[in-house]
Amino acid sequence: MIKESILEQLVCFTDEEIDHLNGKEIIDRSIYLSKNIIDFHKLMKDSQLITVRKHARFFHYPKHSHNYIEMSYVYGGSMTHIIDGKEVEVNEGEIILLNRDIEHEILKTGENDIIFNFIINPEFFNYISALADKNMIFDFILETIYSHRLSGQFLLFHCQGNQEIRSYIEKIITHVYEIEYTSSVKLKLLVGLLLMTLMDYPDLIESHENESYDRILCTSVLNYIHQNYKTASLQEISERLHQPDYRVSKLMKENTGFTFKQHLLNVKMEVASNLLENTGIAIYDIAEKIGYENLTHFYKLFKNKYHLTPHQYRENSQCKKG
Repeated sequence: MIKESILEQLVCFTDEEIDHLNGKEIIDRSIYLSKNIIDFHKLMKDSQLITVRKHARFFHYPKHSHNYIEMSYVYGGSMTHIIDGKEVEVNEGEIILLNRDIEHEILKTGENDIIFNFIINPEFFNYISALADKNMIFDFILETIYSHRLSGQFLLFHCQGNQEIRSYIEKIITHVYEIEYTSSVKLKLLVGLLLMTLMDYPDLIESHENESYDRILCTSVLNYIHQNYKTASLQEISERLHQPDYRVSKLMKENTGFTFKQHLLNVKMEVASNLLENTGIAIYDIAEKIGYENLTHFYKLFKNKYHLTPHQYRENSQCKKG
């Protein structure tokens, strides 16, 4: 929980915001390498890998890019980016991670839009690579931030309601407002822990079309089926992944050769055959365990798969064991 004194600072107008409201349209060109590229060397000291600052409200930021990774967290309200000509809205509790070199525009925010921008030197990811468990999410983040593509490379984390992520964000905000963090050691640790925590929640991530991300989505669907085969549904996993159900089904077919429904059926039948072969659980209970209340329907599906009834399958397995 953020202290009341810090919350008051968050809503107070900065000098920059007051000047802008008074009609001063001043853009600090000293932070630019060239016409539209912002340079992280101009925003932080040589020894710093990260700096965190509150996003200036009421400004419209024309199309620009930067030679650093930018991550924004919406503490309150919302913000809208224009990426590849499309509006990308980031709402309260969400995080957007932008690739370096990406061109984007930020629309004007209002008084109640409280946003924090994380300016991250790409070298920082060498630091967390030694700490993070390598997984597909980590690989995708590295691929995204190091790809040097000018088209929409970004990750959007729908992490509203995730208390673990919010806790790290609140610690970072508290650190920024209460401590002179020129050494940035604690800040590096907190941001590293935040990023590693985000990697643990692939179902919170939304991205543009990307082959690597498609593989991540497919893996998430497969894990979901194996862990929830009794009650799994295409609608539920599509909602978790923030994807339309037709896209999830198409991805499954393209990456595994089976639709969601076919793969779910295969997993259920594999579980049933394993239980028939290695346990004495009653066939009715096995059917119920994998989500079938209608025993006749279970028999029909099982026989279509193995060309034997469940009872015949169990008898054959016992004979083979001798």
